[in-house]
Amino acid sequence: MRYRSRSASPVSFACLPRSVRATTLRRNPDKRRRAIRAPNPSTLPVIAVPGSVNVTINVLQGAVLDISGRNGLFVRNLSTAMNAEIVNITGDAFDGMISQSTASGRNVLVNADAVSTSGFNSEAMFNRAAAITMRNEAGDTLTTSGGNATAMNDYANPGGGTLINDGAISTSGSGSSGMGARTGGDTLLNNGSITTTGASAAGMVANGGVVGGPGGTS
Repeated sequence: MRYRSRSASPVSFACLPRSVRATTLRRNPDKRRRAIRAPNPSTLPVIAVPGSVNVTINVLQGAVLDISGRNGLFVRNLSTAMNAEIVNITGDAFDGMISQSTASGRNVLVNADAVSTSGFNSEAMFNRAAAITMRNEAGDTLTTSGGNATAMNDYANPGGGTLINDGAISTSGSGSSGMGARTGGDTLLNNGSITTTGASAAGMVANGGVVGGPGGTS
């Protein structure tokens, strides 16, 4: 499920109980509103097209995204994705919530309920854009069970992101850290709990500015 927006007009996606409804709002003269319904749980990802800006994705309470072999929520530039219910991802190298851009970045990813992944190299939250803000809110969970699957991972150049955990992070795969800053200039803040049970899986990892480097751990 893809929504095209290359202007600064906001585009919002909302999943509602018993159905998934995508509502596209544009600043046009007649203020038309279009809705698309799909089953709940939905197996469809929500992906902003390359070059899109000011996109807002909201997964509301009562909705479930159960997705195999694709990323879950995906934003590009100056955009926000917020999950207030359940996002489950299966398959290797696919993430629950992802921010990726070669332009301005400055996206926001917020989990206000539960995001889980079960594949190798499948992060709950992943960023590859400048100046990301990621937050796992109090009482909410990020869970990964595959190897090399950091729950909250910033892997961007030039970095400058802020990663905040106020809830619970749990990983069980080898090399799957709780929070990772694999770039420079990031701030990592943990006010909640981080549990890692796999081999070589740190609670928090930072690499001193080398994108993709192994880094130090804490």
